[in-house]
Amino acid sequence: EYTQRLKEKLYWIQQLTIALEKDTFLLHYQPIVNTATNNVEYFEVLCRLQVDENRVVDAEKFIDVAGETGIVTQITKIVVDKAFKYFTNNKYRFSINISKQDIHEQYLVELLKYKCTKYNIDPSRVMLEIVETIGKCDPKIMGKEIALLKEAGFTISINDVDDSIYSRMLEFKVDFLKIDVNLFKDIDTNNASRLVLENLISFSKQAGIKTVAEYVDTKEIQTIMSKLGVDYSQGYLLGKPKDQVIS
Repeated sequence: EYTQRLKEKLYWIQQLTIALEKDTFLLHYQPIVNTATNNVEYFEVLCRLQVDENRVVDAEKFIDVAGETGIVTQITKIVVDKAFKYFTNNKYRFSINISKQDIHEQYLVELLKYKCTKYNIDPSRVMLEIVETIGKCDPKIMGKEIALLKEAGFTISINDVDDSIYSRMLEFKVDFLKIDVNLFKDIDTNNASRLVLENLISFSKQAGIKTVAEYVDTKEIQTIMSKLGVDYSQGYLLGKPKDQVIS
């Protein structure tokens, strides 16, 4: 098992090295739908890797290796540039995934301001989605970076839930909370899951934080999210990631 994991890691290191040299990263866009109106309100930018002519893989295949080898920020910068270049030709809002390393290197404010100027995009159109448990990040650096990004006009979302989520949401004054699928994957049959989600949604509303449910792939789950008051939904039921924005 260890040998297999090592082989896979070396394989993805090689693929990422090639991708950085040949610029074979692709972007797909998945719609985020307002649960109350069913209108598409923005798109999440998702990174893909063109391994060969017939194979495109999701970021989940390689992002851990990218983090371990210290190149995840290079990938983020590529995604940022490609996303801004693409959305300069339309008026949609969009979100970009940000890692702990991106926050800790403290380059985002300057880079994003520059891209907004270069591609004539208002910061209010850009959401930054922190995809790792925020408890793993240095709170001082995290707080400083989020404050600077919000001051510049960008929207902040967090995409994980841990034991410190309530205090962190208030401390960092985030704008959006993306609800992890593990909190509601059995919500139609598990009352405990429903209670946890109800409390989280209620807290978010009182704090003025918008909620987004991901992996909404069935009408049943979408109906429950709507009844619980989740603000936005994302999933295959509402739209699969595509290489063009489709509303």
